[in-house]
This record gives sequence, structure tokens and C-alpha cells, in this order.
Amino acid sequence: MKKFILAAMVCAFCGLSGAAMVDLTTAGASDTINGAVFSQLTLDSAAGSGLISPFVRVQDKDTQHGYNTDGSLEFDTVGGIHTHSILTSQIKSVLYNGLWYKQFLLDINEAGGGKSKVSLDAVEIYLDSSPSLDNYSSGLGNLVYSTGDNYVLLDSSLSGGGSGRYDMLMLVPEGLFAGSDQYVYFYSKFGENEASDGGFEEWDVDDPSSPGSNPIPEPATMAILGLGGLAIRRRK
Repeated sequence: MKKFILAAMVCAFCGLSGAAMVDLTTAGASDTINGAVFSQLTLDSAAGSGLISPFVRVQDKDTQHGYNTDGSLEFDTVGGIHTHSILTSQIKSVLYNGLWYKQFLLDINEAGGGKSKVSLDAVEIYLDSSPSLDNYSSGLGNLVYSTGDNYVLLDSSLSGGGSGRYDMLMLVPEGLFAGSDQYVYFYSKFGENEASDGGFEEWDVDDPSSPGSNPIPEPATMAILGLGGLAIRRRK
């Protein structure tokens, strides 16, 4: 089983005030934006290109943005099996520092070496009862989370570069998804503060190498690393 190691969540709840950058270009870097935790991921083995099963993929040169839907695609969203609707019940819940979060995994497909950095300039999460909305942003349901003017700087070389390797973990407070099971519209934008080299960026919610597995260490592993307690709420 391929395992993923979440490096130390230093200053996980210090937060940001006003427009600011979260710098995840060093191994183990972590910070919060509007209550969500953003952490650089270090892999002990790669998932491999094509093995990650994203629910949304975007691609263009320099800047790129888009969101998942079963309806008509907008902006730079890549269609086919790489983009589709997803329910809140399909997103794993993680207990970290006494609070429950929904986890999202990001794979950035930058060149590595000379051009390995890209900025994540926006994340917006909407909820609705329909799986096929396609009118950003007013037509995507209820906005429950936004990074606002803040952005995240990423470096794909930390995980080996290229596709098929997770580069970042995002934990969003589970309370924002409370209520009946709804469809999640996940909008993201890249490249405004640090341009993309044209590779695709994709989001997933689980480790594709082992269905139901968890990319974050189990509590015993967390204790060894000195990261504190963490547990997983298993899907029924």
C-alpha cells in the first residue's frame, strides 16, 4: 500500500489577516486561510501518472481556473473522466487538533527543475442539490468557503515533480458542509501570482492506490512524528 506522509503542521491555526501568501515551497510548511489548513505533502512513494482519480482538472498556460460539474464546462476545466460531480458524503472526514475537517488533495503538474512553482490563487466551495450547475459564480449554489484575496505558493519539485503525485493537502472545516448530503462545486484558480507552465492541476479526495485508505498518518504515526492526534471518520 502506498502511504503518504504529512509533514509537520507548524502554525496550523495561526491564520491570516488581510491579503497574504501561504508559502508551501519548503517541506513541511503549513498555514491556515479563513479556517482551512493548507499543508505541503511529502510522499514516500508516487501514485503514478494516471492513477490519481480527480473530480476536477484544469489546464492552460500561465493562468487557469475552473470547477467540477456534470453540466457544461466553463473556463479551463478539462472534461471526460477527470471532472464530475461529487457529494459531501464522498469526501473523507479528518479529525485534527480536536476539530473535524473535509480533506482535499492537490496534484500540480508543473515541469519540475527550472519551473516547478505555481500559485493557487483562489479556492471557492459551493453546495447545491443539483449535480449539473454551470454558471459561475452566482449559479453554483451556496458559497460556504473562500480563500478571499489570499493565495498559496506551491513547488512541485518537493514531491518529485510531474503528475501522479500529491503536492498539497487542504483541510476544510466539516461544519461548513453540515446538513443534508449535497453536491460540492469546487472552484480553483492558478497562475496569477506565479504562472503555470501549462501543465494540468487536479483535485482528489482519496488515495487512489488503495480504496478507503488515508494519505495522512494514523494516530500512532502522528505521535512518532510529534504532530499530535489525528483520526479518520470512516465512510459507512
